[in-house]
Amino acid sequence: MRVYTGVLTGLTLLLLSPLSYGAEGAKSLYTNRCQGCHGPDGKGSPTMAKALQATIPNLTTKEMGKKPDKELLEALSKGKGKMPPQSGLSDKELKDLIVYVRDLSKGK
Repeated sequence: MRVYTGVLTGLTLLLLSPLSYGAEGAKSLYTNRCQGCHGPDGKGSPTMAKALQATIPNLTTKEMGKKPDKELLEALSKGKGKMPPQSGLSDKELKDLIVYVRDLSKGK
């Protein structure tokens, strides 16, 4: 019985890991790729805005949350204004970043 319980626990953790990895993976991508300019909360870094002499969009606004996926995907993959393209990311990683940004606009 003890072995059976251990196997079930292991399988449960294995099945749940991709779900938690997805959320953590998107957060990690945001932290490594976006946070420097957009800030940890998505509201923008005044220091970076001043250094870049640019307006950094606040990712937490309802307007940002309403932007079409296509527009956000294009900004991420091609860059926009002074924001460089986020090269080297898979389609899934780009989509995960979009979901993360949408969550910021919902206050999550």
